[in-house]
Amino acid sequence: MRIKNNSDCDRSQITQAKILEAATEVFSEKGFDGARVDEIAARAKVNKAMLYYYFDNKEKLLEELVKRYIKEVNAIKDEAMKGINWCNDEEVDTAIEKLYTFLESRKEILRVIIIESLKANSENIAIFSNLLPSLDQRLGRVKQKGIDTDDTIGIMIDSFFFGMIPSTVFLTLGDRWSAFYGFDPEETKQRFKEMFLDYRKAFYKSVLKKNKIED
Repeated sequence: MRIKNNSDCDRSQITQAKILEAATEVFSEKGFDGARVDEIAARAKVNKAMLYYYFDNKEKLLEELVKRYIKEVNAIKDEAMKGINWCNDEEVDTAIEKLYTFLESRKEILRVIIIESLKANSENIAIFSNLLPSLDQRLGRVKQKGIDTDDTIGIMIDSFFFGMIPSTVFLTLGDRWSAFYGFDPEETKQRFKEMFLDYRKAFYKSVLKKNKIED
């Protein structure tokens, strides 16, 4: 049996990356249900046998895309938020700007994730569960910021419905929304970012102030 060397591993990673990039494009354009493995393989410039060597089926492709996305976004978030002073507007602006820029670069996979999550059927429920952190993970991150975690459901609602969902929906639909109303897309994007930043800063300041008073 031939032992894989570093070159083999590099080629394998490059091939997988090409397949995942092609899958992201096809899923985004045609939806998960409408995407065909033949087209994904063709765009990745590999044969179907090679695609199936790395990924058993479309479901595994999508699952791997989501896992990699979550790993990336968590790394970016940890880097951006590390040691941040939530009472310092400049630091908060810089941190959220980094995260927003990353999310903007992943608009295609975000669109796929949102559509598949909304279906919430037995085939894609794993996608939804991969997308969200566990309760313990989320509360752990909140505690690191010095925020009281007694209001568990409030924290989780804010994190998902007031934090993740608005930015995700805007990034996937913002351009079409702007076109429908005849707004300049760049101006719309800038206004959204300003309003989103204002809300997030106000939220964290109010929570930190409340905790300080209670302490």
